[in-house]
Amino acid sequence: MNSFSWTAVALLLFAGNSFAAVDQNKLATIVKDMLDKYDPKCMFSMAVSIPLKNTDQDYDINQVFTTENGNKVKEEILSGGVYKEGRIVAAKFLRKTKTTPEYHAEYRVLQNFNTLDNNNYFDHDLLLFYVFGSPCFHKCTNKEDTQNILEKLKDIKKWKQYAFVFTDVFKSLNPEQSTSEEQRKQALTNLAEESGLGLENIFRCAKSNDQMLCVSCSTDKQVTPSCVSYDAQQAGTSNTQSSNQK
Repeated sequence: MNSFSWTAVALLLFAGNSFAAVDQNKLATIVKDMLDKYDPKCMFSMAVSIPLKNTDQDYDINQVFTTENGNKVKEEILSGGVYKEGRIVAAKFLRKTKTTPEYHAEYRVLQNFNTLDNNNYFDHDLLLFYVFGSPCFHKCTNKEDTQNILEKLKDIKKWKQYAFVFTDVFKSLNPEQSTSEEQRKQALTNLAEESGLGLENIFRCAKSNDQMLCVSCSTDKQVTPSCVSYDAQQAGTSNTQSSNQK
């Protein structure tokens, strides 16, 4: 899908047939600023606790997103480490080696989530959990897999507001882990139900004509088609198309 049609999808959903717990326009501003400063151009994930600025539910991203820590985050991610300072936890996907299994980026972030959990940011912050590619069907959202993220994600619900955001629909390079659209829909359903986050708190955010647009993955309480369709991959994202392929 080209950038024009991605915009059309977003405008259609904004018209009123989707439901979201977080204001999508404000979320788009936050995601754009995050990617502008932190995007390491690889498959990565980040959890950020963003403090409330005023009673209009505006969040003070300037307290968290800075050029200085943006460079530090990217350096740590690209070195294979986990950045875990202040209100940010971030990591990239690690490929399988002769001695270690592969580790998905969102799993690594959640394994270090206590950095945020122990600081009692719950009452006034927005918890943004971002991953470039949507959580996969075979591992991340499969409760039988030892590296699934479903149970640990429940910690996010401690926050006053929270949003789970991805940009591209995950597509594996491994043909044995290819998925149908129904399986990708099931992955988002598992993510919403097994973790307790709810579809209304899951979003797909991507750039179109240099403007960030966020679409709720809940449409009439069902999975929004553009959140699981490869045809809806947008042309204007900041990452290369291969970066979400594990």
